[in-house]
Amino acid sequence: MATDIFDTRESQVRSYCMSWPAVFEKAEGPYQWSENGTKYLDFFSGAAH
Repeated sequence: MATDIFDTRESQVRSYCMSWPAVFEKAEGPYQWSENGTKYLDFFSGAAH
């Protein structure tokens, strides 16, 4: 899994998401899918509203 994009694009303030064991490829509603197709419920989806 290449994570170089996080070093150039991601803020250091958002370091909590850097520790997750997945890179998400798709999101729809409250769900996210990782690169390998695993479906996750996104508990942070409404945190900024």
